[in-house]
Amino acid sequence: MANVTGKYYSDCNEALTSKLGSSLAEASRLWSVSELMVSGDCKVVFDSFGSLSKK
Repeated sequence: MANVTGKYYSDCNEALTSKLGSSLAEASRLWSVSELMVSGDCKVVFDSFGSLSKK
């Protein structure tokens, strides 16, 4: 396993990701939100629809 990267495992067995888990659009959205969360910008507000707004 030392040379294995980028694989998904479930119950210690290699598995396929879900449709949502392999979505490039969702990956991009998650990356953007993660950057905002660690940036320390306290003015970022998440509305109930999951979109972002600055106040």
